[in-house]
Amino acid sequence: MTTPSFEIALDRPDSAASPLGAIAQVQATQLMPTQFYEQYQKPGIPVLISGLFEADTDWNLDYLCQQLGETEFPIQDHGSSHRARDKRTWTGTGSGVDTIVMPFRQYADLLRSREAHQRDLYMGKCALHQTPLGDTHAFEQLEAHLGLQTPFTPWSFWMGPAGHITHLHYDPMDGTLAQLHGAKRVILFPPSQLYNLYPFSVFNQVRYGMKLRPGHSRVYPDQPEFEQFPRLRAALPHRYEFTLNQGDLLYIPAGWWHEVIAQGDEMSCSVNRFWNVTPLSRALTSWSKWRIHLGSVLALPHLVYALGQALVSGNPAQKIRQLTLKL
Repeated sequence: MTTPSFEIALDRPDSAASPLGAIAQVQATQLMPTQFYEQYQKPGIPVLISGLFEADTDWNLDYLCQQLGETEFPIQDHGSSHRARDKRTWTGTGSGVDTIVMPFRQYADLLRSREAHQRDLYMGKCALHQTPLGDTHAFEQLEAHLGLQTPFTPWSFWMGPAGHITHLHYDPMDGTLAQLHGAKRVILFPPSQLYNLYPFSVFNQVRYGMKLRPGHSRVYPDQPEFEQFPRLRAALPHRYEFTLNQGDLLYIPAGWWHEVIAQGDEMSCSVNRFWNVTPLSRALTSWSKWRIHLGSVLALPHLVYALGQALVSGNPAQKIRQLTLKL
């Protein structure tokens, strides 16, 4: 087997670094488990991997309707008014926003009519193992190919209209994001830029619970406001941008900031899974990771109160399911 050629330009400290850097890109046939671990997982470096899925893999809307039909899902209602608002006025981000439960076929109709585009209705964090797609063999194959062994969550859906933005944030676990229909523009910043990207305070969770998390940034990377956020200037030379195309998989180590924008004019479908951070030394030394966990502890009173409300509601099973999606 020939030695693969990698293009790596990560977290460059020099002031002459381009704001549009390159991450490692590799074909799956040229990447073995030991190589993935030593070059990417162990040091916590992102990598874009192509060729893990069959060439004809396409989770388009017709295919998903055949597979999912009347299966009900919680749909995140971001609302068109959420766009371009000063994030300092937000009271909910990411999976913390309100949800609407509906059959998949109904959501597909909203995508086709473009009402989902207008209202920014997004189907995120829906576990695959609870659907007919849960036994997709391709995911087991890619896990074996990369040597991934310590999952923190099941594989989950993330799909919605073109133009939807998953705003700049980071996760406390390693993530694998696979693009199965359409394409996404991805912006990355390394963990070293934590405070240059103005994360929400962990103490917001005392007031808002899991709705407003400290892993989200208060800045818009494509619309920098240097008067309000002067340290953002220092972060921009460490920015990396690329396209996640259909059939690609992106490994995002814990603490790496990412903003993901669905491209095209139709819809985008991805699946992801979070993994325990390996090796343990990387987890123990990551302040980015531990401040997320601290925020979750501060949110516990909200979670207990929400659980009590769910138990006395008219549909406790559905309410509890909606609550777990916010965790």
